[in-house]
Amino acid sequence: MDGRWMKAIFIKTQGDYLEATLLIDGQPLVVMDEFGGSDLTAGDTVDICLSAGLCGDGEDQNAMLVNNSERERKLVQLNGWSYRAFGVVVDIEDETLVDVGVSLLEAPFDTRITGEYIAFTVERLDAHLMP
Repeated sequence: MDGRWMKAIFIKTQGDYLEATLLIDGQPLVVMDEFGGSDLTAGDTVDICLSAGLCGDGEDQNAMLVNNSERERKLVQLNGWSYRAFGVVVDIEDETLVDVGVSLLEAPFDTRITGEYIAFTVERLDAHLMP
């Protein structure tokens, strides 16, 4: 599996396209259930992909580039399925991918520089099943 696909332990869901909780590498994450969690039982292991369903509107690209001076790779929950993503740009070939520790997420802007540490807001973290 590449950095976007991972094993997760299913905890609970409020239903399709609503909030669900997964455990990934020991970190509980609240996500949008785009994986059919209603058909799962707590404790089931699933192969999922995380994606930034919606990113912070109007966030300044220059601010994103300077707001991770600590060079962190993590997701910090703000509220529900909303997170502050801190990471490093690792791929710019087809899309700008950022390593945020537990996953790779697509950045809300394009860059031509890998190795750049950035921070951005994910308004809705989505989870999809591996096809």
